[in-house]
Amino acid sequence: MRSIEVKAKTIDEAVSQGLAQLGLTKDAVVIKVLQEPEAGSFLGFGRKSAIVQLTELDEATIEQTKADETPVNAKSAAEKFINDILNNMHVVNVLKCEEDEESLHFNISGDDCGILIGRRGETLRALQYLTSLVVHQAGSDKRVILDVGDYFEKRKDALIKLAKQTAKRSLENGNAYELSPMRSLDRRVIHECLTGIKGILTYSEGDEPNRYVVIDLSEDYVPNMPIPEELKDVDENEEV
Repeated sequence: MRSIEVKAKTIDEAVSQGLAQLGLTKDAVVIKVLQEPEAGSFLGFGRKSAIVQLTELDEATIEQTKADETPVNAKSAAEKFINDILNNMHVVNVLKCEEDEESLHFNISGDDCGILIGRRGETLRALQYLTSLVVHQAGSDKRVILDVGDYFEKRKDALIKLAKQTAKRSLENGNAYELSPMRSLDRRVIHECLTGIKGILTYSEGDEPNRYVVIDLSEDYVPNMPIPEELKDVDENEEV
């Protein structure tokens, strides 16, 4: 391996001159500063030049350095993170991932995965948030969706069913109904589900974490009005 020492006014100049002499780039050498430059007195007495040592790296070291600097694959990093947590919790599972241009969708399935969901999905949402941090640290801005046994999809279906049952009851009885407090994402499902249904108005009241949805009658409500098509097939007695 070649090694040279170069003296110049500044460290940058010394490095540039050394690279030119060796005919190499910065990533192919080890640079060691042997002496920092000093200006000296106003007459120039005591002035010191910068001295650097440049040592050529062998090919194997250069390749290893490049490999170490290769960006971490966000999907692989997230999968490892999730699997490490599941293994530490002794949860037997199958982890699947679907990736598109905007998101990473992970789904965990297994007989003992209920512990990952928690009360109203709080544990699952926390795990999803932590996985998002891992993905972002790996240099990706993709949205992370983490589900267990399609919990979120089933939760959404249950909320839609609850919303329609309550809306139909409201139209039949002429009364407004307050739903139990729920997270903002769940409230959004209720609002979106009932938007545009004649005679129905929804809005949220209360302060977090006890904010809830009110299913009320809109201005176009008429007593004994026909049930809108969207609600005709809704069974009010079906368990949600």
